[in-house]
Amino acid sequence: MAVGAKRAEVAAEEVLRELKALGFSDIGNVVRWQPELVYEEIEDEEDPDKPARQVMVSRVMVVDSKTMTPEVRVAVSRVSQSANGTITVQMHDKHGPLVSIGNHLGMFIDRLRADQR
Repeated sequence: MAVGAKRAEVAAEEVLRELKALGFSDIGNVVRWQPELVYEEIEDEEDPDKPARQVMVSRVMVVDSKTMTPEVRVAVSRVSQSANGTITVQMHDKHGPLVSIGNHLGMFIDRLRADQR
């Protein structure tokens, strides 16, 4: 494995750094959401003079990828926008990388088996 890693010019530290970026990613570094007060026009045939009302809506803003660090960008799996303008942001799974890091650090040693040796 060491020869293959050397040929690919990949160090264990780089692999762990990449796993850490995935496992400890925070979607708050990619999108921002906040409530916003807006005015909603109400069409009421019985009362056409009814004033607009205030309603609270959620606004979601995608952070400019140019401002993201490489560690944040690597954790993004997919960004898409539908024909109607709906934006979808998907992050990579965190469980797999965290388990890989935990295994590498020996955090999940089966205690029963270790005691039987």
